[in-house]
Amino acid sequence: MKNFTIFLFAFLLCFTLGAQSTTNLGVDSGSNGNHNTLIGYKSGENITSTGNLNTFLGSYAGNANNYGDYNTFIGVNAGKFNTSGYNNTFLGGSTGRDNTTGKLNTFLGRNAGMNNETGQNNIFLGVYTGINNKTGSNNTFLGTDAGHYSTGSGNVSIGYKAGYYETGSNKLHINNTYSGLSLVYGDFSTDELTINGTFEVNDVASNTNEKVAHFQDSDERRLFFVPKVGNAGYNYLSETNDVGIFWSDAVAAGDKNQSAALVIAPHAYSDAGIRLTADGKAQIGDVSTASNDYKLFVEKGILTEEILVESTNDWPDYVFENDYKIKTLKEVESFIKTNGHLPNTPNAKDIAENGLRLKETTFNQQEKIEELFLYIIEMNKKVKELEDKLNNQDVTKSTKGE
Repeated sequence: MKNFTIFLFAFLLCFTLGAQSTTNLGVDSGSNGNHNTLIGYKSGENITSTGNLNTFLGSYAGNANNYGDYNTFIGVNAGKFNTSGYNNTFLGGSTGRDNTTGKLNTFLGRNAGMNNETGQNNIFLGVYTGINNKTGSNNTFLGTDAGHYSTGSGNVSIGYKAGYYETGSNKLHINNTYSGLSLVYGDFSTDELTINGTFEVNDVASNTNEKVAHFQDSDERRLFFVPKVGNAGYNYLSETNDVGIFWSDAVAAGDKNQSAALVIAPHAYSDAGIRLTADGKAQIGDVSTASNDYKLFVEKGILTEEILVESTNDWPDYVFENDYKIKTLKEVESFIKTNGHLPNTPNAKDIAENGLRLKETTFNQQEKIEELFLYIIEMNKKVKELEDKLNNQDVTKSTKGE
């Protein structure tokens, strides 16, 4: 008899469920609409005939829902105040509790998105994630208490309490604590990314021409960091096994750099820094006065312990050759009176306009020094002759008894 009673109850229950398009179970659970499953005390209590394809499981789950569709609320008070919001999935106690018209939200974890009212397209995964969000949309929070105080839109917070105090919009936080700076912070509105820590990328692939880091903008301008240059290289200057930084302004085919320069400088209103030009020039400091004729320009000069000028075959020892025609002192005097400077040396005007060429000036000075020694040697000979002549005169007078 007992088995028959159970069979009859099961048969009637199946018949009753099959005869209705809405399944409800629990005191004051709703019974209207089509293809709804409403299980729990007062779950879907206020659903109307236009609220369809909903699944509410738990006390007060979807209690205020009247014509919202395609919602899944599982947990006590899950989606409790939802009225017309649709395509929401709330899983956990009080998830999406205050949602009214918000749509296309996915909240998973106790109190996740609890205060959300009209926000849409949000994904909150974790206990207390986005708990204070009311109207913000398009947010993605992953981790316990991530985005706790968020009120904006377009934010992404990943990690335990990541973006905990963030109230702005379009921000990225990757962290595992609410204190201090996020390890990774970004701003989607300005396409900026900040790493508050040491950034290291290891080359795990081939060691030939591998770009450890490759940055590219929308115009395909590129910056490469290469840990080991292969045989092909990126520049005629680079050699196999070099480490390099290469860049391209994408002006020419093949992404070769044509005109852009690489600047290494502080982010400040100053001329401090180094500028490497596309044609192989290095400029340090204010380049407005730099000459285009030189490979290196340094504003305000350099301090060094030594400068080595490359070897040359025209060092002024030719002055001591027998066929060297040195000017007489009278000729030099005449030249100075006419030109105001020594022969074969730049004048003051030329130095002022073109600067002092270290190699040329050193050579000129050496030439003048060697010529000066020839003048001194010649004068010393004449002095010696005069001394000898005077000495001879003294000997003659002494012999005559004068």
